Parts: sequence; C-alpha cells; structure tokens
Amino acid sequence: MPAKIHKIDSIQALRAIAVILVVYVHAIDSSAEVFAKAQHSTFYYLENWGAIGLDLFFVISGFIMTRIIHSYQKSEGWKLFAYKRALRIIPLYWGISLVATLLISRTYSIKLATFIKTIVFFPFFESTFEFPVIGVGWSLSYEMYFYLLITMALFLRIRKPQQSTIALLLFLSVLGFFLNPTNVLSRFLSSPLLVEFALGIGCGLIYDYFRSATWGQWVAYVSFFAGLLGMVATIFWNYGTMSEAEFVTSNNYLAGLRSMVWGVPCALFLTGTILLERFYSFRVPSALIRIGDASYSNYLLHGLLISFARNTILKFNFSEPVYIMFLVSFCTVMGLIMYYFVEKPMTDRLNNYFFPKKIAQSNYA
Repeated sequence: MPAKIHKIDSIQALRAIAVILVVYVHAIDSSAEVFAKAQHSTFYYLENWGAIGLDLFFVISGFIMTRIIHSYQKSEGWKLFAYKRALRIIPLYWGISLVATLLISRTYSIKLATFIKTIVFFPFFESTFEFPVIGVGWSLSYEMYFYLLITMALFLRIRKPQQSTIALLLFLSVLGFFLNPTNVLSRFLSSPLLVEFALGIGCGLIYDYFRSATWGQWVAYVSFFAGLLGMVATIFWNYGTMSEAEFVTSNNYLAGLRSMVWGVPCALFLTGTILLERFYSFRVPSALIRIGDASYSNYLLHGLLISFARNTILKFNFSEPVYIMFLVSFCTVMGLIMYYFVEKPMTDRLNNYFFPKKIAQSNYA
C-alpha cells in the first residue's frame, strides 16, 4: 500500500481562499443585477477579480500532484491514479449536474450539446466551447485533461514525471498561444491555461528543494509578498475580458495573458505560504482547513444556491455589502454540509468498494 501523504494545512487554507473568492465574485455579479447602485461592482475592477480564485485552484492542483505522484510510480499505478481522480471528481459533479438539470429544465430547455459536455468533459463534439449544466464546471475540463497527462506520464513509467509534465504543458501552451487555433478541440488541448498547472508543479519542486531555512526563508518572504501584491494589484488594473470564461476558452491569447497576470502571482503566493508554514510551523485556523476540505462541494454548489436563494434573501432588504457577505457565508455553510454528509461519505465508500487495499492514502484526495 502506498505511504500516507503528509498534509500541508496551508494548502487547505489556500483552497478555502480560492473558493471564497470564486463565490464572492458570483455574489457580486448577483448584487449587480438586483441593486440599482451596486458599489462593489463599480469599484475599479473588483467585480470580476474574484475569478482569480480559479487560477489559484489550478496552481494548487499542480502542486498537489507533486505530493502524491510518487505513490503511483509502481506497476499499474497509473490505473489507481486515474480511478481515484475519477472517483474524486465525477460522482459529485454528475450528481449535482443532474439536480441542476431537473431544476433548470422546469424553466429553460437544456441543449443536447450542454448535456454531452457535462458528461464527457472534453469538447469532442462541439463547434464552439460548450459550457456544461453547472457553469463553473468548464474548469473541470482542464482539470481532467491535466489528470490525463499525469496518467500518461505514469503509464509510460517516466522517471521524472513532474519535470516531463512541466515540459509538455509549457510546449502545448506556447504552441497554442502562437497558433491560437480556431478548432475548439485543438484550442482546448493547447490552452495556455495549462501553464498554471505547470506553475503548480514548479511550486512543489521548489518546496522540496528549500528544506533548510538558510535561503528558504528569504524565498518564502519574497514569494509571499510578491505574489500577494501581484494578485491584489489587478483589482486596480484593467485586465479586460480575461476574467470571463467564455473569452479565455475561445481565445488562447487571453488565456495566455491570464496565466501570466494571475497564474504567476498565485504561484508565488502559494510558494511563499507553504514555505512559511514549513519554516515557522504556524498553525492554520481549523475553520479554514475545513472550508478548504469542502471547497469542491462549495465550488460546484454555490451557483445553484445563489440562483435559488437570491429572491428569498432580497425580502430581508439587506444592504448590498450584507447581501454579498450573506451569500458567501450561506454558500460556505452549505458547502460544508454537502462535504461532510454527501461528498466525503460517498467518496470514501466508493474508494473502499473499488480499492479497499490498493488505493493511495492521501489527505489531498
């Protein structure tokens, strides 16, 4: 049985920050629709800035692969990795998508292409990048593609899969950026958004390299503050349409810009955070760890919650800031409930059923 992976609490805290940012930006979108003088949506470029949470998620995914990939570098390990990723992502996603389909179909008809995209993740049968039933599910297409590339590296028994995967991701991204193909599948397969996964893997390699505090502390401080400054600065800088999913999925130039403007600062911020935890052993608040654990449930569920709770919340005549914070808090609590009562029990049972002894023991699962 593969060894249990040590859990880095600050990664769960970053997951919590990432999902709160995503929920926050969608709460602002909702407030802009219902408040005549919505201040949050007109403060510089705050309205769409929270979308940076997704870029942080992509970087985190890359980092996590560096922590768990060694557990699967044995014979048939690629199968275990692929199955575990599938069990982690697909059941909850399909379940919530089914509920969303039943609710949405009462008012709107759902296109066949939307249903197909929800099921297969990849844009195999599309002339344009189709969004799934759950809007935020578009990002899972890139996640699943990234996992497929890792699976291929494990299948080929590559001795240094992290470095090889970084090279492949950068090659595909550069190719996609300069060619900017019009074919939806080619554009997807060569999206510069893949750079963010490569950055995450790089963060993991840096974390493993700086084990002593001699230079590591300097790297930690510089990375943390440079990343934080880079992330926050874009609130005041017009980053155009790169925050919108429909634009970055249809234009690789914008996807490349987003990877540089948001992906690089997120990677620096992550690197600084995990190194600071290593060298100073600070204690991450348990609430952030739990919210991080439930981030996937919250990420998938919050769009439905905002849509169906909005009219009820408006009856209380909240001010815009209170309205936004109530939505964020409500989605966070419901995400925790979904995680502890649905996602975690379901994932544990599926893993125990299919692989009671072989499945890798990872706290990042």
